[in-house]
This record gives sequence, C-alpha cells and structure tokens, in this order.
Amino acid sequence: MVLPKFHMEEDPCQVFTVGDPMEKSWRDIQGIGLHFPLKPSVCIDGVIYYRASNKYRGSTYFLVSFDVRSEKFNYVKTPEIMDHHCTMINYQGKLGFMCCKKGVEIWVMEDADKKQDWSKIIFYEMEGFENWPISGVTHGGEIVFVNAMLKCYETLYVFYYDPKRNSMRCVEVEGTMVEDIERERKHLLLIWAVSNLVENTMRL
Repeated sequence: MVLPKFHMEEDPCQVFTVGDPMEKSWRDIQGIGLHFPLKPSVCIDGVIYYRASNKYRGSTYFLVSFDVRSEKFNYVKTPEIMDHHCTMINYQGKLGFMCCKKGVEIWVMEDADKKQDWSKIIFYEMEGFENWPISGVTHGGEIVFVNAMLKCYETLYVFYYDPKRNSMRCVEVEGTMVEDIERERKHLLLIWAVSNLVENTMRL
C-alpha cells in the first residue's frame, strides 16, 4: 500500500497484491482524507491499524484501519490514553495500546468489527522503564522490553513482563560487549529487537 506524501481525500492510494499471478501492476483505491501515517503499524486478522496525524508533526492523533480484503480505510475509535508516547501492540489477537509512565497500563479493543469498546485490562506499578521502548509481544502474551541504546561495555538485558501473572523475568544476552573496551568506550550500540521471529521458506 502506498499513500501520497500530502494525501487528500480525492487523491487515490495504491495497492499491490504480492503472490497473485494475475496482479502485474499497482491499482488505485479510494483514500480517507488528509492524514500523515505514523509508525509502527499492527496487522490483526487482515486489518492493518496505524496511528496518524492531521498535521505534519502535529499533536492531534487518531487511529486508522485498512482492511486488506475489502481494500477500504476506516477511522477507528481510540482509547483515552492514545498519544505518541503509547505503543500499539497485538495483544493475544486483539488491538492494544501500552503506555509506560508511572507504571504499565494496557488497553485492549473489544468487538473490533462493531462497537470498538476499549477496556483497561492491567495496571502494573513498575519504575525505571519509562525510557525503554516496547519491542513487541510474544505468542504467550509477554511484553518485551529492550534498551534501545547501550554503551559498548554494558551488558544487554531483555525483560519480559507477563500481565496475566503480573511478573517480570530477565534474560541476559551474551556476545554484545566489545573486546577492546578502552578503544570503544565512547561508542554506543543501537539495539533493534524483533519479537516472534518465525522462519518461513515459502517462495513468493
């Protein structure tokens, strides 16, 4: 899917179906109006959800969905906590938002097709993770925290928070420290973590 840089309602978007032998070119579809998509997005049951703003680098945010089957855009009801500090997640097959300020707050959308009601399912008091990015959610429902920036002589830790058990576990990742600490002391490591990696050898 491709959106124009300055997307107006009368401007078409374009989609391309990968793996369809009959599909050889991009095709136009109806847009939803002026908005600036923000990363990241979440795909659940064939529907792509993403946050957007009505202004470039604006402070007003809303939620948009795109159904890959019907190829239609829709506005989605948002939880009261949604802002650019919250992270959108796939929480056990449901669209969720997670916010880490004074604690971990998770909101989940119920009945995505009709009412789109949001409910707060957990609040866990946890200090020290305000600046840790949320890297994703495991198939078991654990929230993954990984420090995005690390000094080269520091140890990399991955934290898994289980909302059901209200518990936290920590995993130490070996092999991230450099050998020549004095030479690399001023260098930083940027960490990009991916959760739920599944290898697939299927050809497109």
